Amino acid sequence: MKQSTFPEKLASIWAKKPLDGETAGETLSQHTWFVLQRLSEHMKIRPYFPEALSFPRLWHCLFWACYLHDFGKSAKSFQMSLRHGKRWAHRHEVYSLLFLDWLESVCTIEEQHWIAAVILSHHKEPGWLFELYDLYDDDLLETFSREIQTEFAVETIECLWDWLAKSSESWLKELGLAAFDISLPDFRQKKSAVQHVLPNGSQRLSFWLHGYRKLTQNLKNESSRAKTFSLVVRGYMNMSDYAASAHAGNIIEASLPLAAQFLQSLAIKEDNLYEHQKRCLQTNNSAVLIAPTGSGKTEASLLWALTQKTTYGRPARLFYMLPYQASMNAMYDRLNRSGFKNRVGLEHGRSVLALYKRLLDEHDERHTAAFAAKWAKMLAKLNYYPVRILSPYQLLKALFRLKTYEQILCDYFNAVVIFDEIHAYEPEKLALFLGLARFLKLNFNTRFFIMSATFPALLEKKLAGCLGKLDKVTASSELFRQFKRHCIRLIDAEITDEVAVKTIVAAARKGKSILICCNTVKRAQNIYQMLQEEFLPSGSDGNETEILLLHGRYNMRDRLATEGKVNKYTGAHSANRQPVI
Repeated sequence: MKQSTFPEKLASIWAKKPLDGETAGETLSQHTWFVLQRLSEHMKIRPYFPEALSFPRLWHCLFWACYLHDFGKSAKSFQMSLRHGKRWAHRHEVYSLLFLDWLESVCTIEEQHWIAAVILSHHKEPGWLFELYDLYDDDLLETFSREIQTEFAVETIECLWDWLAKSSESWLKELGLAAFDISLPDFRQKKSAVQHVLPNGSQRLSFWLHGYRKLTQNLKNESSRAKTFSLVVRGYMNMSDYAASAHAGNIIEASLPLAAQFLQSLAIKEDNLYEHQKRCLQTNNSAVLIAPTGSGKTEASLLWALTQKTTYGRPARLFYMLPYQASMNAMYDRLNRSGFKNRVGLEHGRSVLALYKRLLDEHDERHTAAFAAKWAKMLAKLNYYPVRILSPYQLLKALFRLKTYEQILCDYFNAVVIFDEIHAYEPEKLALFLGLARFLKLNFNTRFFIMSATFPALLEKKLAGCLGKLDKVTASSELFRQFKRHCIRLIDAEITDEVAVKTIVAAARKGKSILICCNTVKRAQNIYQMLQEEFLPSGSDGNETEILLLHGRYNMRDRLATEGKVNKYTGAHSANRQPVI
């Protein structure tokens, strides 16, 4: 994207403090350009949003909200705070509304109220703002009038108008937004524009704040479509603003590879797929897959995801949900080795450490790898990657309306979600996941693919109740027989009893790999110590089996090291397979 030129007269008006080692901060015009860049990229990822939300002028409103959102930072006291650290007692987003009347020639009053709401809410919730600005305080107008007269010089207001008049049209062209129905105001009324701020600004601020209060109150009784729209406009404003502030760079395009390209990356021909994989490739709807372990369920789910096509086209995002950090880390590696390289984000509580471990192989210096890992985690939170590996618990942040929940929800619009190992969750948690999945399906056009080797009838019933009609894909009986590889033998003893230990040792001496699962850390440590005593130091008794201990009390460095060894010794495609306990 072409880099815009910035007005010289506004070089002294900053939006951000100087970075360490620098003397000048990022200017208001520079920051605004970066925000509009990020917005324009999101617009191109989902150009259908105005139609989907039945709000034809969505992009027009969001463009001008992003343009004006920080105009209040031109206040003298705010500029002083960026240079000397003393905070201004007022909110810049409230004073940005002083300039909203400049759009009266190209916005309906309803559109202006939505723009005001987006600007006012891009940092704080309504309740917080109305505690600071009590609309029933008789002195509020006087406070506004005093601040406006003190903080906003006529020269500054004229410079902001000139910037808008001279740059907005060229910026629209540079951003590639000519086809998005964004209208330009009448820029011939400079004198009138200044009067909207001085002397009429206090009344206009009060007017827009009263409108914002009424809008937020009315939303409680509005339809779900209106509430979805309110989530989207705030989410897009904040996504664009946060990504611009972080200097995240151009957002990776949402275009996922085609199913044929994915198969090509795996060197697999469609004719060689199992029947259930072919059916997933032909299914264009939310679906359930029941297939045996090892029969390519992951490939089947990805083929389903890359085949989906809704009213709004191909999916904008792919979310792959797993219950455990170890399986998420492994899936991150797996997708990066296939047709999704460099397009995958990893989100879980310890993803920075997991990414750091992987990045150490690419960077010679530890601090470089650490920075890159933190950067990758931040990009995932900013909805940068088109493919994300995460747990459903990350999505639950939206259910409880934690900070940035609108951003989280926005990225699920026209997205596909794969639920792997859905049987692994507690019933209460699963109920929350399915309730939120229902909300996303009904309001955000999200499609779901749920898979497991076994599905209890109760779970199938609940899925149908939450997600409606689901295409059911089941592997053939012959394939289940072919992959019947589990044989269960029960021993009437404790895992630490002699008979159990001798069984483990006998299997290990035959060169088998063994997984011992205990239900407490202490018990795992005990059996580990017993096996260490059974085997002499490595190699001295002719046995090369390595014994590994893994539990939740290890730090992430040691956990990742042990997981790496397990993958190395037992991974299906590993060239270094060997027996391990």
